[in-house]
Amino acid sequence: MAQCPRGKTVMSGIPQEPVLGSMLFNIFINNIDSGIEYKLSKFTGNTKLTSAADTLEARNAVQRGLDRLKKWAHRHLVIFNKEKGNILHLDQEKPQYQYS
Repeated sequence: MAQCPRGKTVMSGIPQEPVLGSMLFNIFINNIDSGIEYKLSKFTGNTKLTSAADTLEARNAVQRGLDRLKKWAHRHLVIFNKEKGNILHLDQEKPQYQYS
């Protein structure tokens, strides 16, 4: 629902620019998780790959997911901001795997 200029409630209509832009972007990235083995959370301007990588095979699967994301981005002319990328290591006892 929205308010029209005369103060009356409107029950339908066309989404305005901020909503429409986000909606179109979410449609655009809809297939970004195709073939990725772990959970991928997709939001406008924010994508998270979530995994418990406690074995070498699990870490390799995460790397494969990152590689798929890189290929998807290249194919769709999308640039990921590497400066905003983070890896959270919870077990300080194990060596920290370096992802690329």
